[in-house]
Amino acid sequence: MHDYAILAQGPYRADQVTISYMPGARRITRPDDQVDAGRIWQDALDQARRVGTSLYDGQLFRLMSFEPHPEQLCLRLGDTSYREYVVTRSPEYCRGRAKDELAEPLAVCTAIITREDRVLVERRQRSEVGIGRYHVIGGFLERDKDIGPLGPDPFQAMAREIREEIDLEIAPRDFVVLGLVYDRRTPHPELCLTVSTQLSFAEVVRRVPRESEVLQIESIDAKPTALSSFLAANHGNLTPTGAACLALYAAWREAGN
Repeated sequence: MHDYAILAQGPYRADQVTISYMPGARRITRPDDQVDAGRIWQDALDQARRVGTSLYDGQLFRLMSFEPHPEQLCLRLGDTSYREYVVTRSPEYCRGRAKDELAEPLAVCTAIITREDRVLVERRQRSEVGIGRYHVIGGFLERDKDIGPLGPDPFQAMAREIREEIDLEIAPRDFVVLGLVYDRRTPHPELCLTVSTQLSFAEVVRRVPRESEVLQIESIDAKPTALSSFLAANHGNLTPTGAACLALYAAWREAGN
């Protein structure tokens, strides 16, 4: 069984994704909950300090619900935080819980295709989860950064992550949504996207800032058969949503895109 579940499969253009946002809407909590959230968070901070990874309590968007339609994907968002995510994904907390009780922060990731028809994959050095594993570029939607005139903007968030990690400018409208997936290993939903650049892989590598979280960046053949081989050879060495994004991209290409 995969470490991810596909909740909705595209493709959807950016203008086919509609978002309704309810500020202040959060997860359900139990008045008699015995879990020590403060201790779980402090343990996570201590662990991050020991291994030198980045961990802070960012303000995030929570996926409350979604509705996929043939030409539209509707997302309903509320509020959560990275602290809530760390606490509610811990085995001590999440066992036997309904999704309504989990943080469910919405993330985005993208398969970036270079001029030579290759997909960028990376390994991160300071990431709080998935450190050292293959992933595609991505991150969580942050409430203080990724909200536009019409509300939360996952495409703006994805463009920001790409700019921060590899210093590449992408127009938010250029992304294609491959699907919405769920990470079973570190429970959260994630939008999987794709976008192309006119830069070669070598040109992308030269742009990566020294202060980037990226430890290593590689490229793999974007043809579906090559991607399938990469996924099979690296099973267990990929983040769940990174694997999902590459699998969805391969399926999209096989469909003639």
